[in-house]
Amino acid sequence: MFKHFRELSIKNRQYLFFTVFFCMPLFILGLIWYAASTKEIENNVIYYNEKLISQLNNQLDQYFAEIKADTQIIPGNPLVQEFVKLEPGNDYEMFQFKERIHKELYLNIMYRRKDFVGFGLYSHKDNTFGNLFIGDIRPGFRDLQGIESNYHIVGIRQSNAYNVILIYRNIIDNVTYRSVGGLLIAFSLDTLVKMTDNIAFGKEGYIAIVDSSNRFIYHRDPSKWGAQVPMSLVHEMSPGSGQFVIQAETGKRIVMYKTSQSTGLTIVSEVPIKEVIGNLSHLHVITLIIGGMILIFAFIFFNKMLADIKRLIGIIHLSRMKEKEMELKHKESTLQALQSQINPHFLYNSLEIINSYAILAKIKPISQMTLSLASIFRYSVSNPRQLVLLEDEINHITNYLNIQQERYAKMRVTIDLEKRHLSLVCLFRLIVQPIVENAIIHGYERHGLHPADIVISGCMREEYYSLRVTDRGKGMDAGVVARYNAAFNSAKINTTDVSLHSSQKIGLWNVHNRLRLAFGAPYGLYIVRSDETGTEMEIKIPYTTSDCILFYKRGRSLD
Repeated sequence: MFKHFRELSIKNRQYLFFTVFFCMPLFILGLIWYAASTKEIENNVIYYNEKLISQLNNQLDQYFAEIKADTQIIPGNPLVQEFVKLEPGNDYEMFQFKERIHKELYLNIMYRRKDFVGFGLYSHKDNTFGNLFIGDIRPGFRDLQGIESNYHIVGIRQSNAYNVILIYRNIIDNVTYRSVGGLLIAFSLDTLVKMTDNIAFGKEGYIAIVDSSNRFIYHRDPSKWGAQVPMSLVHEMSPGSGQFVIQAETGKRIVMYKTSQSTGLTIVSEVPIKEVIGNLSHLHVITLIIGGMILIFAFIFFNKMLADIKRLIGIIHLSRMKEKEMELKHKESTLQALQSQINPHFLYNSLEIINSYAILAKIKPISQMTLSLASIFRYSVSNPRQLVLLEDEINHITNYLNIQQERYAKMRVTIDLEKRHLSLVCLFRLIVQPIVENAIIHGYERHGLHPADIVISGCMREEYYSLRVTDRGKGMDAGVVARYNAAFNSAKINTTDVSLHSSQKIGLWNVHNRLRLAFGAPYGLYIVRSDETGTEMEIKIPYTTSDCILFYKRGRSLD
């Protein structure tokens, strides 16, 4: 196999790689995306439907808990207790009791609960009481005698074409504590209908409430109220909660259910999968079409790339020839650089001779200026990309200011730096001098002022060392300062949209760009203030232990 692959031309190899590593992965990823997105949508529908079912379940629990609390005192009511103990045969006394029950108990319940429809009493002595509504309810009282619970939801029943929910309560004798009868209470379905009307499960989906006898208490289709739940669903439902998928005539449907532990009612929701997925299948087809178009464009681009490869092969040969030519030119420039380093020795020797004559003539200012000038030249001609300690840079700027003080006799120089900090900070050569020159020229001389005060101070910050150069001349306009600082803080390098004097602009940007290009943010320049009382310029310099310094030293060592 590998032998046949090696025998293929470069073009055929490229086609093979394009098919195997681009077309096939794109097709497989499309299938995976469709399956994963479909599954994710189904999971989300199941999750939110479970939330809705739980919410509705809590509302039903609360509703039936209120019914239980409101009907709890009825079995123990004195009228009910006396009624179930009456012996049959006394029709007049029975009639009086029923009238009292109707006036004192029945009307009271109807006043307290708007959904109350009616109730009926039954004693073990075959005494019965009930309104016309209760008379039509099935099953009869005798069918409920086996229920041991004092509170039981019988389920939905129909009387006179009116659907109600029946609640059964056992009547216990207050003396013997034995069951002596039963109470059957009917409530309207309107409350349950209102609870479920605001919950939507799509156009074809529905939510239903099922009682313990697997009858629909509520269904979106009123004709199914009181009907039996299909056995296909009953067999799939286990106690508690869960979900499953069934195959219907209209397609697959997701069925979720949850049974309340307090009421025994089960809430069932059924949603068609096609509504869950929606237009995802159409989107899948559109995606495949778009993917095919991408492949076509990619194939066209691929052919163009092959043509470019052939052209680049020729360019590579030409570039190699140019590379050899550049190597020769580099060697020549290196030789010229070595020759240029020889020339400063002549200048140093000349300055030494001048210093010697000044010493012999006892002219101390000339001697000091000569020594300072020699130190400045020696420091300046060294590698400008070499990192030096702040101590070396301060020694250089001290020599520079000594010469300036000979020129400006009234100029006062203050260097307020802690000596222990000078060995903790490093920077490039000739960073501070352009800032000091800028202060002398643009702060004093440009405005016709004699250079007065130059203050160099510094302090340690958490992220950088703050070196500040301050003058007492005239500063810049607030708008110019704002544009400068905005450009200094910008992520772009070589920003030149600050309309100032060109020499000032070039000097500041050279210093800022050297620091920012080498070390990144936040290092560089920042104008702290500039007004009629002077300018304070901040130079943000890294510490010798900073990550940016260590990274820079990998290619350039610190002498």
